[in-house]
Amino acid sequence: MILIPCRDNPGKALVTIAIGDEALAFWQRHCQDRWTRYAARHGYDIVCLTEPLDPSARASARSPSWQKCLTPDHPACSRYDRLVWVDADLILNPTTAPCLVAQVPREKIGGTDAYAFLSRDMHDHLYEEYIRLAPRWGRKLVINRTPNAYYRNFGLDTDLDEVIQCGLLVLTPKLHRAPLADCYALHEARYSAEHDYDYNLEMRPLSFEIVRRGLHHFIDQRFNLILSNSLYLMAPWLYHAQAPEDVMRPLRRLAVTSSWCHAYGLHFAGGARFRAYADDLIEGVDRPEDFARVSLG
Repeated sequence: MILIPCRDNPGKALVTIAIGDEALAFWQRHCQDRWTRYAARHGYDIVCLTEPLDPSARASARSPSWQKCLTPDHPACSRYDRLVWVDADLILNPTTAPCLVAQVPREKIGGTDAYAFLSRDMHDHLYEEYIRLAPRWGRKLVINRTPNAYYRNFGLDTDLDEVIQCGLLVLTPKLHRAPLADCYALHEARYSAEHDYDYNLEMRPLSFEIVRRGLHHFIDQRFNLILSNSLYLMAPWLYHAQAPEDVMRPLRRLAVTSSWCHAYGLHFAGGARFRAYADDLIEGVDRPEDFARVSLG
């Protein structure tokens, strides 16, 4: 475990799990310093858990990301009044991001709306593009056009029509143990060999347990900006153009950093390809006006 304390004993913490050399190396290289500067600015401890919280065979058979559901009861986390769960591939912008717990009432669980990217209309536009182009990329999709389909395709018989993105969650541990514990205890991981698809790991059942209780409170999309969506909107050539790496990398650095400087937190979700794009962030550019200090020649 890595504990980075705040001098002011703040009663609130950022918490993540980075199990395995690859996950820990990404977090230490790209997240740790930026999270530390964010935490110092707003008064948070940081808790990075590096060992499984559940050593059982059931736990080892599914992604470590399921174990975020156990963090409210972990001794390193339960002592805090407020917790902010942050996936270990989500980089917080220490220059622009406001205090997270200030965005969410104590009784609610805060997170972004998974079916809105800038707006619901823009989300739907990008998703239709994804459906249209997936066959070109050799992908056979499980299609989740609506929040309700998102749950039902996982086998959850529900009429719920909202989804909270579970890569960043603002929690009050004393009040919110139950939905997380129920997700962990009552639901199983699903995988479709036909589609080579993991159904977003724990996110569908965890969102289900939060939303069905009416606990969700949507916050600014910029706290959990999904890089793949942002890049497809503003740099679709990254997905379609063919060019040598020495041509593509400078352009990609501008695109990735442009997404970053508009985000409070940029989420490099979607696999190794997008995590590798963290290396393209231009150091010292946290806001659009910071490009004035960068030579583009």
